[in-house]
Amino acid sequence: SRCDIYRKSFAAEQKKKREEAVINPEINRYVLLRGVSIHESENEIKETLEDYGYQIQELKQFHKIPIVKVMLSNSSDVVKILKDNYIQIGYSMVKVERLIKMNPDQNRISSNAETATD
Repeated sequence: SRCDIYRKSFAAEQKKKREEAVINPEINRYVLLRGVSIHESENEIKETLEDYGYQIQELKQFHKIPIVKVMLSNSSDVVKILKDNYIQIGYSMVKVERLIKMNPDQNRISSNAETATD
């Protein structure tokens, strides 16, 4: 029926919008830093990123996991940090990836390391 066709196209359109929102730095300003030493404090990480010229809105270090979730203050910083690809924090070279989704129920982190190369 006409309604079913509309529903399918609406669902496809919504899915496309969600996918575009993930890669649009105006909407998604979160990145993951992989390989950050668990001995670095959130404050040290934030100061290092600010020394590189990034404006940090939010920073979350995962307990006993070498991953840090960062929300940057503006989209131009997101574009710049993703282009940098690797940055040094402490003694570690840290991989920068776009954050795709957080699933709080499973405490699992997803990213698109393969497709984030620009």
